[in-house]
Amino acid sequence: MIGSIDVKSQVEDSVLILILSYNSDVLAGRESSQELADRLLETYGARNTKEVGSSCVIEIRSPVASSSLIRALFDLWKSVTASSGELRIVGYPKDYTDSLTSLGITSLKGFVLSQSREAALKSLRP
Repeated sequence: MIGSIDVKSQVEDSVLILILSYNSDVLAGRESSQELADRLLETYGARNTKEVGSSCVIEIRSPVASSSLIRALFDLWKSVTASSGELRIVGYPKDYTDSLTSLGITSLKGFVLSQSREAALKSLRP
């Protein structure tokens, strides 16, 4: 693999927060989409379901995006919604949001771009 992927998790307000960091070289790799998805799904799947619900906030800390990231987020969304949860995305690179919109990803039920972690968490409160 080229570059590095870092996925950290924390819990806030009984919601799992995944913090995703990667460098732009990661997105150039052929297997980057699958590796990103695997790392996100592994971390999401390892959550303590007694401590957190099925909804998830993912905070992206990288200034670039590509189809690899979109596919990984779509795979995570499928897993989250299969568990009756919702996915909130914070920090998606603004220069790349048109790609999400044109593909129809932002219109999927339970897939929401949020302005901040606080806004994402607030939207998930009952």
